[in-house]
Amino acid sequence: MSHGSPRPIRSNERRGQRIRRPPRFELLQVVYVRDAHPGLGVVKGECGTIVETFDTPDTAYLVEFIEDDGSTKAEAAFAPDQLSATPPPP
Repeated sequence: MSHGSPRPIRSNERRGQRIRRPPRFELLQVVYVRDAHPGLGVVKGECGTIVETFDTPDTAYLVEFIEDDGSTKAEAAFAPDQLSATPPPP
């Protein structure tokens, strides 16, 4: 009986645990920022819309945040782990 060598464990993975991959988002999806970005005027949990996606050199999303009157409040690129598909708890 032949056994292959065990798969090496990556530095961010422990035995018995899977690597958590960053979330993937779609164009025009509503997302929520995980942290405040005062320089943009964006507070933690604020929602925005993905208006562009980037795959190189790394995955990133251009998110637009709007004012109540429909004008653009801010627009910035975020890494997947900076965004959430669900709003934060109250």
